[in-house]
Amino acid sequence: MALFSATHRRLFLEALDCVFRKATLRKCQSSLDERLKAKISGTLINKNPKIGNFVFRRFEILSSIFLVLMILSLIFSVQGIYSYIKYGNCNGQDSKDFCILNFGSNETSVNQKATQKDTFAGVEANCTEENNVQV
Repeated sequence: MALFSATHRRLFLEALDCVFRKATLRKCQSSLDERLKAKISGTLINKNPKIGNFVFRRFEILSSIFLVLMILSLIFSVQGIYSYIKYGNCNGQDSKDFCILNFGSNETSVNQKATQKDTFAGVEANCTEENNVQV
């Protein structure tokens, strides 16, 4: 989100550089990690010293965990949106499981609607044929 904020764009670019350096097992050139660690830990220490101390000591591990969680969340979100666009539900083809993208309504999937439409058209055609024979 910092990319879209003019006041935080510099932080974003610094963080991006730091992430790429950490990925290649190098140390960050800027002191961004230390500044963020101090700022976040300092805020937490004022509210709860035990939690602040815990975060200060394990800041890199916690930030790595949050990074992995964010990436996994992004992957699963994209996968769900793709499935919703392709199959009409979040969980893949022929799934009847809950899909948050239906926005809480009891909508049937696109494939089910097409099948129902074809079925009703077939029944209507049969009824018309039977009525024509009787007349």
